[in-house]
Amino acid sequence: MNMSSQESLWRVRALIRYSSLAQNLRVIRKFSGSAQVYAVVKADAYGHGIEHIAKYACDVDGLAVATIEEGIILRKVVSENTPVMVLSEFNHPSQIQLFQQHHLELVVHKISQLEWLESNPLTDKSKQLAGWIKFDTGMGRLGLSVDEADSLVRRFLSLQHFHHRGIMSHLASADEPDHAQNHHQFTLFGKLNQYQIPIMSLCNSAGLLTIGTQSQTMVRPGILLYGISPLNANPKLQELSPVMIFQSKLIDIKTLKKGESVGYGATWKATKTSRIGIVSCGYADGYPRLAGNRGWVMINGKPAAIIGRISMDTMAVDISNHEKVVDGEIVELWGDDVLVTQVAEWAETIPYELLCQVGNRVPRVALD
Repeated sequence: MNMSSQESLWRVRALIRYSSLAQNLRVIRKFSGSAQVYAVVKADAYGHGIEHIAKYACDVDGLAVATIEEGIILRKVVSENTPVMVLSEFNHPSQIQLFQQHHLELVVHKISQLEWLESNPLTDKSKQLAGWIKFDTGMGRLGLSVDEADSLVRRFLSLQHFHHRGIMSHLASADEPDHAQNHHQFTLFGKLNQYQIPIMSLCNSAGLLTIGTQSQTMVRPGILLYGISPLNANPKLQELSPVMIFQSKLIDIKTLKKGESVGYGATWKATKTSRIGIVSCGYADGYPRLAGNRGWVMINGKPAAIIGRISMDTMAVDISNHEKVVDGEIVELWGDDVLVTQVAEWAETIPYELLCQVGNRVPRVALD
């Protein structure tokens, strides 16, 4: 099959722009100053494709994932010199060998994990084991008690044949800059500096923008990497560029008479003779069902309202005012002209969820 044939056959795709990834990393570096940057690429790099994003995320000091499996995937495309932190999957002492074998950094967030490391001496001293200790400063999720930091840090530092990477915590309300919890967590975390462990890490993307890198030597941006601000209408972030452009096509065009309906439940009826387009994308591809009768897509630089309910594989749009639109026309679902943050508002959710839900049957296509 020649390339032109392949080009004509796709029905929905996610274009991934690596030039935008590089641009967003420059923005992150500007906010990070001298602090190290661990790029968060968990959940298949927020739906963008973990192997490709990691390969092109060159200007980072490390990568962070959620699971050992994700870490092993990364090791196929990044060298052993690139630190890979596994944020939460250290659930059994038998996993210690996997962390060691694949040069993955573990995170100690409960006492039993310390006990596993103390009672399971490393058998292969040639492969170093590295890790972090995590404290709960207010997230109320994973992390050791700050009240017991003296004894816990001492035990952590006494682990033999272990590379002690640093101390970390996680912010709960950084996307609300004026939230009192931010100051409380920042103050608690600052007290952990007394242990003089070189790398201190608190901030996610929102924290990097609202708190900055004070008292920290490493930050862990996620959503910023993909060109999306975690804060609403932040003028500082106009340089960000969306990495994913989610596209589909019109696969049919038809005319409805006044009073005729479209879609399940007949939730939209034509108030006049209307020209509608059928788009070959639905909730099975990752487009949110709640956006039906609320949102719009972009066709040839002009918005077209979504009408009726989103189906599993298709949706309908009103193209009555798009005189030159023809069958096969490309439709932007989100990207440069339709921001994923706007689609998330229609769907009463957050852009993180939408990106992660782009379906496996949607090919990721590399640009530049």
